[in-house]
Amino acid sequence: MKEIFFNNLSDYFVNNLHERMCTNNCLLESKYEYEYLTNYDFDEFVFPRNFMTNHVKQSDYDLENIDLTLNNNIMDYISKLNKKYGKNISYYAFENVLFLNEHAFLNKKIVNLEKNETSIEYKFPPCNLVYKFDSRNDSEWVNAVRKIQPYVSGLNETIKKSEILNYKLNNLVGSLVNNRDGKSIYNTNFTESLNQHFAWTTTKNSIKVPIDFGYVSHFRDRDLVINKTFDLAQVYYDIEYYNFLYKLISNNLL
Repeated sequence: MKEIFFNNLSDYFVNNLHERMCTNNCLLESKYEYEYLTNYDFDEFVFPRNFMTNHVKQSDYDLENIDLTLNNNIMDYISKLNKKYGKNISYYAFENVLFLNEHAFLNKKIVNLEKNETSIEYKFPPCNLVYKFDSRNDSEWVNAVRKIQPYVSGLNETIKKSEILNYKLNNLVGSLVNNRDGKSIYNTNFTESLNQHFAWTTTKNSIKVPIDFGYVSHFRDRDLVINKTFDLAQVYYDIEYYNFLYKLISNNLL
């Protein structure tokens, strides 16, 4: 039984032993009763996407007549993943996108980029990020961001004035921060042991879900302690998520 909870003897002394034991107890009790299992933090969760998205460039729909019918259901989402990858997958792993607290600053910097600029610095300790900008490769992306600004601003002001949501949720600007794994969805038939982010022991292969098909939405009161340089395309604008927020509060505005 100890092999389920510990990789080796050194693991007996880890600080998060209580999390490992509770999580795997949940897995063992769920086997043969529930086919799928996932774990959410209050600030970190898999958002079940209805639309494959390229974050900005594929958001060039007719914004005046946009219709994103959002009936988000995690089992429907798993069915979509199974249809794409097959049913014999031990678990689906999702990458970690941090929704940045100073999103208005970053948005303004991106919208006002000049061709001769080479980077944007996001320095709000403890988070220090640098985004490289290459006008030859990134101009299409930046222009797409500019194009959606009127639509996003309208949603933003409506959500803000509703005073229903915490300010940090009113944020469509995130950054892929591959400093650690995100969350996962586990098939209990093929997962034998797991932790808070991924499975240790499985009987089938796993899939890392491409970022365009889904990821973990991560919100924090403070940005993570990160000192990294990324390409500008690793900033994510999530139109689907923002529409979800708007739908969430719209009934309260009537």
